[in-house]
Amino acid sequence: MVELRRSLSELGADAVVEERGGIGLIPGRAARALVLAARQAIGNAVAHAHGRGLHIVAEGHGDEGVAVTVSDTGPGFDVEAIGADRLGIRASIFARMAGVAGTADIRSDEHGTVVTLGWERS
Repeated sequence: MVELRRSLSELGADAVVEERGGIGLIPGRAARALVLAARQAIGNAVAHAHGRGLHIVAEGHGDEGVAVTVSDTGPGFDVEAIGADRLGIRASIFARMAGVAGTADIRSDEHGTVVTLGWERS
C-alpha cells in the first residue's frame, strides 16, 4: 500500500484508500506485478476519468493471496475496443498479472471503471 500511496502522491491524485484483512508474505515478483498493474490502473483513472471517485482497496488473505481493486466514477470505456497497440491495459495490466499466475479483470460502463487484480498462492 505504501507504493500505491506514493503513486497517488506523484500523480497529485486524491483517493479513498482502504486496507482490509491481513496482507501476508507475497513473493517479490507477484507483489511487484500487483503494484505495477495497480499503478497503471491508477494512472489510467487519473488520465481518463480525471480521478473522479478514485477508490483503492487492498484486501489481504494472509499469506494465501491478495486482491487490489481500483475504481473510479469516470465516463467509462469499451474494454473490447482497446486496440492491440494500447499497451497500458494489455501489457501493463493483463500480461503483467498473467506473468505471475495472477488475475486481472476490467469492467467499465458509463458509471465508471473497476479494475480488479488478484494473486493467490497455488
